[in-house]
Amino acid sequence: MIDIAIICYNRSEYILEVLSSISSAKLIENCRVRIYCDGPKSFNDVALIKNVKEQIYLAQEIHKNINLTIDQNQKNIGCWANKIYAFEDSFSKGAKCTLLLEDDVIISKDALVFIEESRQYVDFHEKLMTISLYSSNLETSGRGSINKASNFLKRNYSTFSAWGVRNWPFPWGISLTKRNFEKFKALGWNGHDQTMGKILRENNGFDIFPIIGRSKHIGIKSAIGGQEILIARSFLSDVVCETFNISLDVSINEARKAADSYYVELMNDQGVKNIVLQVYYEDISRFEAFVKRHTGDHEVVGIRVDCEKIIDGNDDYIFSLTEKIYSSSIFIQIEDSFVCNLIKEKIKTHKPFVSFFGEVS
Repeated sequence: MIDIAIICYNRSEYILEVLSSISSAKLIENCRVRIYCDGPKSFNDVALIKNVKEQIYLAQEIHKNINLTIDQNQKNIGCWANKIYAFEDSFSKGAKCTLLLEDDVIISKDALVFIEESRQYVDFHEKLMTISLYSSNLETSGRGSINKASNFLKRNYSTFSAWGVRNWPFPWGISLTKRNFEKFKALGWNGHDQTMGKILRENNGFDIFPIIGRSKHIGIKSAIGGQEILIARSFLSDVVCETFNISLDVSINEARKAADSYYVELMNDQGVKNIVLQVYYEDISRFEAFVKRHTGDHEVVGIRVDCEKIIDGNDDYIFSLTEKIYSSSIFIQIEDSFVCNLIKEKIKTHKPFVSFFGEVS
């Protein structure tokens, strides 16, 4: 049985859409859905959390095919701890595999089919530690477009049911078996996304994922004063696959090579992921104008970089930063050219497909 665990807190605007996507998923009749709602940090949160639960009750009335329950924390334990609690509770109730979703991630109609087939592959290969639904394939960045990818898909329609293996997981729809959850806990996972990725890498673990993503992040946060922006940009296909043909006979190395070859074909016209690292000083409007000039209507993520942590060699921070860079088409505002070059070196060491372009003139 696949359990679906949704963590939420005081944000109500996306939960209906999330539950609607789950209701439409194939195999949902075999799943238990449990929402883990964190408790209030302050009195102001009480009304917000009430709104969240009202949306959930509304979804129960609309989507009666979902076996849905709510677990309400009386105190606020935080996002990381809530993830750990959700997995622990799910496995204690007999789940073989649990899909964890945040309250702003929707899934495709065949997402659960992929997880069920992947679970068997994960059970067979001990080095497989995570199942991700998200893939950055078919996204565009910089001056790239998806014309090349579109033409490739027309010639290779089977790509929609293709899958691969990589050495990093994505949190936008992550699944764990009970065995692998216990392994992550034993290795010190605290619920933090970047810590999970670091543990997987340090232990030569792997993630199985669909070449065409089966989840989409729909949450949007605005930027204030150059702080981080989180913007939905992932691609969610309307194609529904009956099977992904995940064969136990395919080795991890073969699956990795397949993933790399699809990555080059589907990313953009340049065949690689483009990241712009700019030296940014005071004039943010100048930076934003540059971004618009190079991306047109494409959405952009901006991250304020802590240069001191880079210079000091803070490995955890650098790892977290490079994962953010790699998971999106990111323009980074950097106040020091030395740090800019240092980050380039760090990323190139671990991410050979990344290329850099552009300068603020």
